[in-house]
Amino acid sequence: MLVSPWVGLGNMKKMERKLGIPYLHYPTLPIGATETSKFLRAVGAFAGVSEEKVEAVIKDHEDYYYYLIERYADLFLENRVINKQFTVVADAQYTLGITKFLVNDLGLVPAKQFVVDDTPKNYREQIAEEFRKLNYGIEAEVSFETDGYKIQEEIKQHDYHGYPLILGGYYEKEVTEKLKGNFLNISWPVQDKVVLDDFYAGYTGGIRLIEDIYTVAVQRFQLNYRKSNQKGGVNLSYRIAIGSSDGIHVDLKFGEVKKFRIYEVSEQQIYLYETRDVGREEGKHPVDNGNNCKSFECGTGACGGDRTGCSGPAEITDKVEAISDCRCVVCKKNRISGTKTV
Repeated sequence: MLVSPWVGLGNMKKMERKLGIPYLHYPTLPIGATETSKFLRAVGAFAGVSEEKVEAVIKDHEDYYYYLIERYADLFLENRVINKQFTVVADAQYTLGITKFLVNDLGLVPAKQFVVDDTPKNYREQIAEEFRKLNYGIEAEVSFETDGYKIQEEIKQHDYHGYPLILGGYYEKEVTEKLKGNFLNISWPVQDKVVLDDFYAGYTGGIRLIEDIYTVAVQRFQLNYRKSNQKGGVNLSYRIAIGSSDGIHVDLKFGEVKKFRIYEVSEQQIYLYETRDVGREEGKHPVDNGNNCKSFECGTGACGGDRTGCSGPAEITDKVEAISDCRCVVCKKNRISGTKTV
C-alpha cells in the first residue's frame, strides 16, 4: 500500500509488473474524519474486509471525533479568530492532505496552494486533479514552485479578504507576519518547535492539527488585542460580581444578595477586590411599586428573593448600579427583570 501523491509510485508499479505484487495507491494523506473514513473504506475493499466491520470501526472513531468538534463549535465559528482563506506551502503529500482537511472538515476557503518538492512533470496534472476533488464543489488552485521568493510574492499579492492563514516552512513566517496573518510551521524548515512523536494523519492527527491552528489563531488574536488596548491606554483588568455567602460556593440568588464579592481579574492574577454592600437599609421597603407587586413581605419568592421582601424593581436597579463597574455577575439564579436590567 502506498499513501503518497507520487513518491514511490514508480517502484510500486515496477513490483507489480515484474513480481506480480498487487498494490493500493491512495494519493491523499488522510487527515481528519472525511478523508480518513474514505481511506479506511478503500483499504477494507482492497483487503477484502467486510463492509460491516469497516463501518463499525469508522463509526467509533467518527463519534469521538465529532464529539470533540461539537464541543468547540463556538470557537470554530468565531470570525474574529479564524481566517477566511488559507495557503499551504509544503511537499505534495502535506499540501494536498491539509488542503482537503481544511476544506472538507473545517469549511475554510482555499487560496492558491504551493507544492515545493519539485514534483516530476508527469505527475503534476494527476495531483492537480486531486485539488479539484474537494467537497461542496470547491476547487483549489495549485502551483508547483520551488522558488521561495516567487511563492512569497504571490502570497503578498493575493487578496485573502482579511488576514491569511499560512501553513508552511519557517521561510513563510516573515511574510505572514507582514500580512498580520496566522502562521503554523508544518513543513521544513521547522524552527519554532521540537517534534519527537507527533503526527497529523488520521482522526487523531486531524484533532491535533485543529488544536495547533486554533492555538496560533487565538494567540495572535490576544496579542493584537493587547497591543491595541495598550496603545489606547486601556486597563486590561476587569471585575466580576459573585453572589456567595461563604466565598466558596455560588449559593445566593440575585434577589438574596446583600453583599457581592467583587473579584478583580487581570492577566497575572485573580483576587478578591472587596465585599460590596448592595442591600437596602431597614424600613425602606416600598409597599406597592406600581406594577401590582406588593413587594414588602410578599412571601412568594417568585423573583428569586428570600421571601422577606425584595423591594421590587427599584432594589434590582439599585443593585445593578452598585455593580455597574463589573463585567459580569455570577449568581445561583437571576430574576428575569434583573437580568434584563443588567
